[in-house]
Amino acid sequence: MQTLLDSLNQYGQFLIDNLAVVIAMAFAVGVVIGSGSFAASIGEVRNRSPLLHFLIGCALPIVYPLLILVSLKYRSSDTTKRRRQPKEETFTRMEGAPPADAPPILNEGAVAPTADVESLDEPQMAYDAAFFRQLTYDEKGNYRGPFQFVVDGNEFKVERIVETLEAVVVIENINPDGKTQRLRIPYGKIVSCVELG
Repeated sequence: MQTLLDSLNQYGQFLIDNLAVVIAMAFAVGVVIGSGSFAASIGEVRNRSPLLHFLIGCALPIVYPLLILVSLKYRSSDTTKRRRQPKEETFTRMEGAPPADAPPILNEGAVAPTADVESLDEPQMAYDAAFFRQLTYDEKGNYRGPFQFVVDGNEFKVERIVETLEAVVVIENINPDGKTQRLRIPYGKIVSCVELG
């Protein structure tokens, strides 16, 4: 313990004797790092490589940051170019016969078929990404659930809706072994979905 105290006393005495050199070194390191940091921030704001400008700024302190502050031009990034260009709408023209499952085409003067009144009374639910997206989280951002799903005549309990994709919903349930599993269910196979909570 005594040797440690002696070493600390010697180190303190060395710092006191060479205080001017220590302050000068700390100031020089601060200027070099500060110059590099200032050059990097100028480069980043003007869409250039911050690392490159940091290194050059450290190698040429004070001079290089002042030089690029005046001479370095702004370079527009790809994202700003994309934002400025209006989106082009593309239309695909279909050629050939319509698909087999398409509704029939009405000729001029033809009467449209009337809807079955009984089928109008039955509610038709369209399950899609928008429907499940609003069921995923509550107002506080927590997962909602559990849910009762009926898929192709099979009824099962779902703990939560994890993700809604373009063609499927990703759900999480507990299998008979007690482990959680994730399933992807196509929207077209879902017969019903009811929140139990």
